[in-house]
Amino acid sequence: MTDSVSMKDFDSKNLYKKVSPRDAYINWYGSFEYIGKFTTNDRIEKITEENILQYLRVEEQIYRREAYESVEIFLKENSNLASFFLNTHFQLKNFIAKQNGFENAYDMFVYNNIFDKSQSVFFFQENITQKIILLHEEILNNKIKRSGLNKFTYSDLYYLKNSDNFKLSFSEATKIILNTFRVKGGEFYNAVEEVITNNWISREKNTLRHPGQRSISCFGVHPFITVNWNSEFDDLFELTHEISGAIGQYYASQNGMFIYSELSILKTEFISILGTLYLIDYLGNNFEEKLIIFDQVDNFIRDSFIIPFIYSTIEYQLYTKSKNQKLDNEDISDVWYEIMSKFHSIKNFEEMPINRYNWVRHEHFYMDGYDFRYIIAFILAYDFYKKDKSLEFVIELLKKGERISDKEFFNMVLGEELSYEKLVESCVTDIMRKYDEENFSL
Repeated sequence: MTDSVSMKDFDSKNLYKKVSPRDAYINWYGSFEYIGKFTTNDRIEKITEENILQYLRVEEQIYRREAYESVEIFLKENSNLASFFLNTHFQLKNFIAKQNGFENAYDMFVYNNIFDKSQSVFFFQENITQKIILLHEEILNNKIKRSGLNKFTYSDLYYLKNSDNFKLSFSEATKIILNTFRVKGGEFYNAVEEVITNNWISREKNTLRHPGQRSISCFGVHPFITVNWNSEFDDLFELTHEISGAIGQYYASQNGMFIYSELSILKTEFISILGTLYLIDYLGNNFEEKLIIFDQVDNFIRDSFIIPFIYSTIEYQLYTKSKNQKLDNEDISDVWYEIMSKFHSIKNFEEMPINRYNWVRHEHFYMDGYDFRYIIAFILAYDFYKKDKSLEFVIELLKKGERISDKEFFNMVLGEELSYEKLVESCVTDIMRKYDEENFSL
């Protein structure tokens, strides 16, 4: 007679690695030649992850909408298989969480990614959600006003009227970045100068599925930054973000040991977001084209704080729902659309029911609360920025790499024990005040 195996002895984490729903999803989604297409002027336009933003910025609203809807139709057609990958991910992660004493995997992610465990129940409470919805409404109303459109929907979110007037060369962008950090002086500015003058940045076109900017850290040498430069103004923001994060990684690699050299996501995003806040300050004081700055500040707050909060809320709801049932494509779509609608329910914003399948293209739902960590990084960076503290002390801590924990790092950087409730409320209140004052410098 063989001994029975208890569920406590079952290696669920190893099972997840073997099944690897995230890898299966990436390989599947990355295999598509295009994710949408439409015909204009007798020409077939094929849309990919690399060029979708370009279509959402064209002047003709009808083309923006056709491009967006063509992608959503494609995603709907492929949502059955996408739901299989995502449901498998949720079920396995919930199983692992239950073995570790948690109700669901998202509770485990939150608990393991904040410093005071007693605050793990704070996020996604209705009072906080309502504050962030009000901030998002302010941003959406700004966008609608600037666009001059009678109808505004998801396909218009990245449109800026006459955006061709705001092109920016790579040389102009790097000059702005240097000037941004020049006023900060000292070691960080010297590092920025080295990044730009010593060719740490590659501008080769990236043909991979994931577009945009990224940096790769390498122990013993400087990080490498790759950019898809299209001379758009938001390329400047993304480049600043990546340079700042790469410098953080560069300092961490100087701690002397490989095992401590890979900076945590939270520290990396903190320094990346902080660099972008400094950029906004510089532009506010030195750049004459106010319209593009207003728009980029709105995009920065949406993309770095509000959208991660929305995605985190969706992820939390999906994990909660998947505790008791298998999720099919319509179950996931219902949660996605309900929460998206909640955050976009303002006058003059037109609902787009086909948007309910947009979750298919979002890899973040496989990344164990990644967006939640982005929220934390944003509110920590904003608090540091608002208090106008010196970067020099941060640099010395970064040089220790992962020899010090995130909790130790941020308690020392901010000089106090952290209250997330106060940080979130203070951050949202302060940004809303800036909007009320029509002051785009955060």
